[in-house]
Amino acid sequence: MITRFTLILSLLLLFSSSISAQETQWQKVDLGDSVTVDFPGQATMLEVQGQKAYRLIDGETIYLAVVQQNSYKVNPSSAELDEFYNGVIKGILDVVENGKVISKRPFTIAGYDGLDLQISTPDRADLPAVKFMRILQINGNGYTLHYYTSEAGEKAEDSKANRTKFFASLQPATNKESNSSLESAKESSAYKLGHIMGKVFFYGLLIAGGFFIVRRFRRA
Repeated sequence: MITRFTLILSLLLLFSSSISAQETQWQKVDLGDSVTVDFPGQATMLEVQGQKAYRLIDGETIYLAVVQQNSYKVNPSSAELDEFYNGVIKGILDVVENGKVISKRPFTIAGYDGLDLQISTPDRADLPAVKFMRILQINGNGYTLHYYTSEAGEKAEDSKANRTKFFASLQPATNKESNSSLESAKESSAYKLGHIMGKVFFYGLLIAGGFFIVRRFRRA
């Protein structure tokens, strides 16, 4: 009788645990200026170089959103925006020696053009192995989503689905309005500002990596 009761109880606990694991409660975070993003849980607010950031650590995965107010002009031309993003990438790679861009893909949300990156930091083995970023400029403000994980196997597939959902959730409340009176491109200025912003954005990785290292140390 005890054995049967124990078996039934174990099955009930297993079933309830499975339901809890499947029903991740995503929570919306207001990043300001009617821009929001969803985290798979309760995110913690912190500061990165004087700018607001939101972080969630879930097992071997780190979710981070960094906001840079007034990072660039409100209505840059396509050429200016390209130079700005190139500067951001250079700034990112300058923070960590021998950093490399594995992949780079443009995307558009509500009329705003952004950039998805996968980067590697071979000289920083202490950081999570997989590192993705989503960079988006909206009305003069810069937003970056950072996703870092060391999950492998089946967990990596689940983690990939969460990354896709996390990145896709970055949304402005309104669509971009067209502006026919844009200023002419000033590539050197755009690149310089982007370079500075890239460094600010990537400090998020170093800060998140620090918490990642501490968690590993505590588990050891």
